[in-house]
This record gives sequence, structure tokens and C-alpha cells, in this order.
Amino acid sequence: MGMHRLALALSLLLAFTAAASNDLHGLVVDDASAKPVAGAHVYVYTAFPKIGTSAICPSCYRDCGKQETVDAEGAFRIESLDPTLVFDLLAVADGYEPAFTRKVDPKSGTVTIRLRPRSSADANRLITGTVVDPDGKPVIGATVEPNGYRIGNRVGYGNIPGVDKLSITNAKGEFALVIPDPTGALDVRVKARSLAPRIERKLAPGQTRRIALTPGATISGRVQRDGKPVAGLPVQFAQQDRRSENFLGRFDIATNDDGLFVMTNLGPDETYVVSAPIDGGVIEPKLVKTGAVETSVDAGLLAVERGRRIAGTIVLPEGMAAPPKMQVALVLSAMSVGFTTEAGPDGRFVLEAAPKGKATVHVSAGDARVSPRSPWFDPREGKIVIPAEGDCTDLQVVLARE
Repeated sequence: MGMHRLALALSLLLAFTAAASNDLHGLVVDDASAKPVAGAHVYVYTAFPKIGTSAICPSCYRDCGKQETVDAEGAFRIESLDPTLVFDLLAVADGYEPAFTRKVDPKSGTVTIRLRPRSSADANRLITGTVVDPDGKPVIGATVEPNGYRIGNRVGYGNIPGVDKLSITNAKGEFALVIPDPTGALDVRVKARSLAPRIERKLAPGQTRRIALTPGATISGRVQRDGKPVAGLPVQFAQQDRRSENFLGRFDIATNDDGLFVMTNLGPDETYVVSAPIDGGVIEPKLVKTGAVETSVDAGLLAVERGRRIAGTIVLPEGMAAPPKMQVALVLSAMSVGFTTEAGPDGRFVLEAAPKGKATVHVSAGDARVSPRSPWFDPREGKIVIPAEGDCTDLQVVLARE
């Protein structure tokens, strides 16, 4: 009996130790042949809570930055990861495109990362460069994505045919993107863990660019409802300048148990709209200007308020049936922040908690658009404009076919 108990205790101890260690096992293979990619490196790039939203930046967890080199069989093991988190992994190897594998849970078993051999695209259409940190060292795993394609005097934004959607820097900090025309040029948006995002302009084939990233700036603050902290609430940060050529992206972080938030590595000397959607009330968005590199600014208190009530009716063109879903958006003119709701089949809609401030009303209803015959329509804006304060409960949105 004593030996049986001892064996059981040892078994439980080993099981507990294995569970507590939370090692991550994986393989790195060639995407085409499924053969091992010996010598590849695997990095823990970012981490996220299994439950809820992170109250710290995804790259700030202690496990981030851990790395392992795969063996001759393509296998790797990263030891003792936090069991409350899931992880984004990055694999890099000479001759291959780097690759991310998202939201990996070590407890889900062995993960396989597939690497694609680098394209042999024509060198005269290849945009190349190197991303380095403030010390001049290569930045591994930076994402480099097209921000604007230039050909002649024209600039195109968005998803452009023939332009690679993304490149990830390798162990030397190198990236490569293919464009459709050797006479073209590319603006790129560069993002890297623990550094500020940056837009680099007019990269041309045959002219390798060295892009130096800097530490970012920080915005902190706190959220309260009725004088008490609001925990676990996602807070959003987006530049006030939403022009495609300048937009660095939107960033999110959650408040901690004390209602505090700290968003690091934002663009220096930029004005951000800080907002936090919440049920049962509204938090008035704030404009906050970041300082220089490695400085912090306090956004102060973001208090949950009742908000104002915006309600009305969508009037469809004669003979038009109501689309399955009609979206109504209220957009704050000064901040480009939108608050949306869905209209019912009878065209009625209501926003129970809308923020103050001059706002325009936008409707998505198939091929119909807001008509100038709508009350509150401002011909100078070309939109319905509602007052900056007070409830507005009799709004009528008249639609016309395009």
C-alpha cells in the first residue's frame, strides 16, 4: 500500500510539474516539401490573455523575446511559458519568407510552422530594405506593409493588385516586397515590437533603404464609473489624422483592476483620439498629443457618463424594401470616431448613449444614400449634421437611390 501511494504521489508530482512547466513544442517545415528547415529560429513575438483583454502591451510580457533554434529534425521547445497566455510565434530562416503563427496555446500540442521559400521575382521589381533599432541592430520580425504605391504622378492606397501585402524582417532585419512596375515606388508602414510605428516613403527598386525605428511615446490614464475603477475595458488609440498617407494604425489595450491603462510605443508628436466603448453609458473621446520619444503624457480621467439619446427614422425610397441590416453611424466631426446602431425593419433606430460634439449621420442601406431632402442636411458638408449637445429624438433620414 505504501509503495502504491508513493508511486501515485510521484505520478501526480510529475503531471503537475509537466503542467506547470507549460513548454511549447513545435516543428518548422518547408511549406512545399514538408521537410524540416534545420537552423531556423523561432521567437515568442507577442502574448495575449486566454480570457479577457490585455492590460499591458502584447510585447511586454516576460515570455516575449524568448527564442530557440530548431534542431536537424526541425523541432524546437520553448520552456516554461505562462499558462494563462497564448502566444504569437515568429519563425525565420535563410532563404525563406518569415512567418507568424498566431494565438498558440502550448497545451494544445505540437505546433507546425510552415515557411515558404523566397520568391525568385525579377530583381528590378523588388523593394528591399533593412529595419534597425536605435542602436543600429537589426530588428527581427518587424512587419513591413505597403502604405502607398506611386507610379508617375499618381498614388494609390489600399489593396493594390501586384503589390505584396506584407513582408516580415528576417534575422538580419531584411525585408522584400514585389511591385508590378520597375518604375514605381512604394511607401511602407513599419511596425515592430517595443518600437514606434513609422511610415517610410518612396522606396524604389534597386535602392535598398535602411529604416531606423525609435522608441515610442506613452499615453496613460484611468477609467471610472460613479467614482469606481472600471477593470478590463478596452481603450482604443487612433490618430486624429486619418489620411491614408499618414495613418499609423489603431492600437488597443485594456484597463487593469484599478481602471488604469498605459499604452506604450505610440507615434511621437502625434495627436491621438483616446476612446473606450462601454455598455450602459458613454465615455467622451479625448484628443491627446504625445510628446517626444520616450516621454509619457497623462490622458487623465475617462469617466462613464449617461450620454445623449439620438433616435429617428430612416425613410426609404418609394418601392424599395428594407435591406436585412441597415446600419446608422454617428461620427464625431473633430475626431472621426464613429458610434453605430442597427435600424429595425420599420426604419427606426436609437443610440441610447451618444457622446457630445458636432456629429454627422451616415447610413448603410444597399444602393440608397442620404438625400439632401433630409431635415438637418447641411449642403456645405453634404451630410446630415446634428447639434453638438442635447438629445435628438426626431431625426428623419430620407434616402434616395444613387
